[in-house]
Amino acid sequence: DIEGEQGGPNPVENPTPQPGGTPAGDLGGIDFTSLELRYVTDSVNGNPGTRYAFRTGSLSDGGPSFGGRRNAAMATDALNVWLALTPEKFWVNLKPTEPDRIIDPAFGRTQAGQVLLEADLEMKEASGRLQRSETELGRKFTDALQGETKCFLGRRQWIEPLPASVREDGDQLYILQIPLTVQLGKDDSDVSPGQECPDQDPAITTSNGELYDTMIMPAVTEAVNHDPAFADLRRVYASRVAAEWYRKRNAIKPNQYANQIDSNNVDKWTADWDPRAVFDRYVTSFNNKKPTLSWQTKVGDITWTHGRTWGGVDFSKVELNDVGAEKFAQDYPELTAVARAPLAGTTAVQDQIWLGGATVVGDPAQLWPMQVTPWTPFRIPTPAPQRVLFYLAILTPVAVWGAVGGTLIWRRRRAGRGI
Repeated sequence: DIEGEQGGPNPVENPTPQPGGTPAGDLGGIDFTSLELRYVTDSVNGNPGTRYAFRTGSLSDGGPSFGGRRNAAMATDALNVWLALTPEKFWVNLKPTEPDRIIDPAFGRTQAGQVLLEADLEMKEASGRLQRSETELGRKFTDALQGETKCFLGRRQWIEPLPASVREDGDQLYILQIPLTVQLGKDDSDVSPGQECPDQDPAITTSNGELYDTMIMPAVTEAVNHDPAFADLRRVYASRVAAEWYRKRNAIKPNQYANQIDSNNVDKWTADWDPRAVFDRYVTSFNNKKPTLSWQTKVGDITWTHGRTWGGVDFSKVELNDVGAEKFAQDYPELTAVARAPLAGTTAVQDQIWLGGATVVGDPAQLWPMQVTPWTPFRIPTPAPQRVLFYLAILTPVAVWGAVGGTLIWRRRRAGRGI
């Protein structure tokens, strides 16, 4: 509600700069594609609840901003899925000979599961694109390969997280870095079906495989960490880090997610998609290979087709490395103020924009109703469609967490009354 009518929050006429930055003001120019959950708390002002903030970027041209509602909802849904399901379910697998082992059945009902499976397929596609002879990297790779057929073993590739850099300060978690990596299988069991090199000198095959490992794999890993095609994967991984923190804290002292953690109930966060459809797309591409490498030989033009390897994404294990107070203060001096500032409005620091809100439980003796503290928008003179999406991006996660918190509190009240 831009003008503060219809029961909406009252706008700020002349917003003052928030600590650590300046108000974002006009909401055009926000790059919602990079929106990720980067700050959470385990209480709000000493009360049960969750304070949170998303970090996103800005568009250099100040153009229209789209996708905020979708991406904020994805981040919050993923957090709830990571909490509800037990971690051994967080995997996907694309192997042409294993159509019955694509994804865990419960995880396959969720959008987070869809994101991981789609990212696995995209990773294989990215590997193929990087080898194409019309690219500079592909040409260098092709020229370096040895042997008449230039064959190298097509091995399993899969995405997994590297340790996330965080700063835990009391009941606050700052999520600083969330690197991902792409692993390449080394054993014979990791060779993709039909991707052997039986007629080639084993030494040449080994040498060609090492070239792939040193030339193509770093580019694939770079894409997974920075390419827009993997933005959804990075988004749900940031939520996975937050969920792991809540899970570990709950093991020591039950928190607001105690009844949800490991419940294996994802009925509130299901998505309408078919894992088999993604698998079938992969099998189609595997059986109808596209030319990726070509070169000239004495017998004329020869095109060698290299298939994509099967692999997966494995988020079952996440490691959190606390950078410590000294390094946090040195490398992220503005972050403490910035992450908390979105409770009063958006905050801009260099090319980053922070925004967020909180869900709060009031007097512990009066556990109902759940009091939700939403983001208070700045006044914008002329409404624009893309700005509506911004408000939806803010209010959607607030509503989601408010609903979850309210359900948990209602259950506690029923348990306390012996119902």
